[in-house]
Amino acid sequence: MNQRIRLILAAFIALSVIGLLVLILAHYRAKENAGLIIDVEKGVGVEVTGLHYSGTGGQGARWEMDAESARRIKGSELTLIQGIKAVFHSKDGMPYTLTAPAGRLREADGVLEVTGGVVLESDSGERLTTDSMNYSSTRKEITTDAPVTITMRTLKVTGVGLRVDLETGKLRILNSVKAVVNGVVS
Repeated sequence: MNQRIRLILAAFIALSVIGLLVLILAHYRAKENAGLIIDVEKGVGVEVTGLHYSGTGGQGARWEMDAESARRIKGSELTLIQGIKAVFHSKDGMPYTLTAPAGRLREADGVLEVTGGVVLESDSGERLTTDSMNYSSTRKEITTDAPVTITMRTLKVTGVGLRVDLETGKLRILNSVKAVVNGVVS
């Protein structure tokens, strides 16, 4: 009887291990574009390709970010990101899509810095373009010191520097503001 129980347990363990291996192989085949690289010589702790990241708020998903790749720098809380596309949802549910070629996530500060031709667009046709932009999750604020252009159906505003308070929705362009409304310069 004791030998029969051992045989059954051994068969159960063997089948469990085989099942686990099949699940692992199926998971990695389904995610062929995702990868994980650890390169000691570059000072990179971890490199991930095909990244999808999301954050939630009180009413479910509030933002999502996809990136071609992300590299976590060893010994720091800095992650370098390439090929960024992020979707933020406002309180009223309106999605805003941010695209940028590159960025840096400073986890200790809760700051995402994006650079290299940043575009922020809404589904209603609003579009903001700039060379760089910072998003602070702790201050709930978007900022830049670079030139900005905001375009809407009947309005185009340009200037230098931007502050957006995400709690109140107030947007301020800091310097050299010019606006064109239906072809009228003000």
